[in-house]
Amino acid sequence: EILRCLVGSEMCIRDRLSVLLALLFLLCTAMCCEEFEEYIPCQVTLTGIGKVEHLDNAGSVPVAPVGGVVSRQAYMLRIPLDFEYEKETVEGTYYEYILTDTIANIQIISLTAYDESHPAGTDVNELFMDYPLRQEDQLTDYKYGYMYGTVFYKIPRTLPQAGVHRFKVVVTTRKGEEFTKETDEITMQ
Repeated sequence: EILRCLVGSEMCIRDRLSVLLALLFLLCTAMCCEEFEEYIPCQVTLTGIGKVEHLDNAGSVPVAPVGGVVSRQAYMLRIPLDFEYEKETVEGTYYEYILTDTIANIQIISLTAYDESHPAGTDVNELFMDYPLRQEDQLTDYKYGYMYGTVFYKIPRTLPQAGVHRFKVVVTTRKGEEFTKETDEITMQ
């Protein structure tokens, strides 16, 4: 058996290749784990809501609606949050962003009648859902102390009635701090 291995039988070459691939896998795994240990904790504080925007999601990439008009089926709401970082971040460094106060609640209040069942002033957040595709800056999990994005993307689960719409977004933290921002008008067809 040893003589066959030394001569280079097919079985021995396959075994050597398997061992080599296993060693490469372990080496790569060890290198990846080493990167995760390099994350630097950074405290982050929610300071407000940026400009809330209406988007047209009919194409491959969401874009600003042309002329303030969007199809009800393609409507998307972009809700950016503003944060203050405890330290200046350095590009190429891995940070673990930790919220000083987590988000307890998000409301989307329709300032116009959303549909027959939801008149002006109604919280319609349950009629929206997070955008199903991950985007680079998308914030999907806000109830825990870690932050992985800065923007919420919401699409209607229940279509609004055709007409002019306006919304107010309210974000409340666990400590009771409240941030609000209103949208411009948008016409949905």
